Amino acid sequence: MPMRMDMLLFAVISHKWMLLNIYITGY
Repeated sequence: MPMRMDMLLFAVISHKWMLLNIYITGY
């Protein structure tokens, strides 16, 4: 089951969004 590009992109974006939320709420 190969990794799809859109799923990989979604994972990267969601990860960065989570880090951004942690940074904002921690600030």
